[in-house]
Amino acid sequence: MNIVVRTADELNLSRRASGFMGNLLNDSQISFDMLEEEDELTPMAINTTRRRAQLNNLSQVMGGMNVMNLSGAASPIIVETSIVMHGFTMKEEINPLEPSDVKLAFTSTKNLVIGILILLCFVISGAMVGPITVYLPAKSPLIKGCWRTQSNIIIGFPLMFMLYIWKKDELSFRRDTSLKMITNSAITAFFGFIWYVGLIVGCSMTVTSHAMVMYSSTGVYMLVFSIIMGSLVHKFELYGYALFFLGVFLLFTDPYAVKIGGSGNQYIGDLITFLGAGAGAILGFYNSRNSKLIHPVVIMNHCLVFSSIFQITFASFMLGPSRVLSFDTEYGAFGWIADTDTFWFLVLIVAPFNGMTCNIAFYASYYYWPMEIIAGAILTEPFISQIVGVLMGQDGIPGFRTIFGLTIITLGTLVAGYGTRVKAVEIIEKI
Repeated sequence: MNIVVRTADELNLSRRASGFMGNLLNDSQISFDMLEEEDELTPMAINTTRRRAQLNNLSQVMGGMNVMNLSGAASPIIVETSIVMHGFTMKEEINPLEPSDVKLAFTSTKNLVIGILILLCFVISGAMVGPITVYLPAKSPLIKGCWRTQSNIIIGFPLMFMLYIWKKDELSFRRDTSLKMITNSAITAFFGFIWYVGLIVGCSMTVTSHAMVMYSSTGVYMLVFSIIMGSLVHKFELYGYALFFLGVFLLFTDPYAVKIGGSGNQYIGDLITFLGAGAGAILGFYNSRNSKLIHPVVIMNHCLVFSSIFQITFASFMLGPSRVLSFDTEYGAFGWIADTDTFWFLVLIVAPFNGMTCNIAFYASYYYWPMEIIAGAILTEPFISQIVGVLMGQDGIPGFRTIFGLTIITLGTLVAGYGTRVKAVEIIEKI
């Protein structure tokens, strides 16, 4: 979980300039990088320049993250936390001086049930990304990833254009397709592509729960970044990641955790997925410094297009362009279109339920639950993905070490996240 510290005045300036989170399909937005030309002359930007030198030490303490106090000591401080899931970021602001808004799940029994269903939708669909993609009939995991991404584009683009028509007075196609916006979409998609490919290749080589744990290990990189930069590391962060590595050791030493029909050494698959998580950490670090707001459906489609381009290019390099740039049902990037069964499976099941549902439910959960509950729910994904992997015949039934290891990893991640939050509060108290 990333931490950003800002003042209430700064957030109000930002909201007046570009709107803020409301109804999910009305003005729900994702923080993104870039200031438009007119934004660069606002008091917020001017104050940022004037006070950057004063905030240098505080920024170093926070691990180089975007730590700002732009409007003077009189302004109340806001803690902004963010979660990165499957390449997309959601942020929440917490004002220590004011009570937090009550989330919808706590307002009525009906909303509680709806909130639980939304959590289940995004956690289950997110946990199935790896197993479902590996299930596709292509011979290479790179091609399987291409197929899933392309099918999501087919579903996502009509939704985006409907949104532009429905919200034509609030959304700007010209702004969303500006050079700056497209450039940042490409950067986000690049790191998301590396992260995703690591997961798919890992799931094809190693036990599903191992791949999901390694895929979710971005916090380990963030801790390393902080240590390298000489930043403050809270003791609970160290305790948490010590538990994390203990759980990983238990996972890797489980003799019953076997990949059925896996291609290659399991430990190499674990390593590939872990290295891919490094790109996820960079993505989270990059998004933590971004300030521009864009609708999540728009940025999702931008990233899908660029990710598809990156995947096809990389697959062509690894497998040969003559095989990949074809409709071949085994190694062709467009082979899913030629295979009727695969086409309808992707368009009717994978894309809407394993793609759009995951992302939309992720953002919808923000209105029903606090960020801590959402982050905790995400930690259950390795458990669910392992069950799915066994049921789909991709994994052998793991032993006690895997279950115990996953539990320790979950506990360790929660402890580390608590340490990050406490560190932010302690810094605020010193300002």
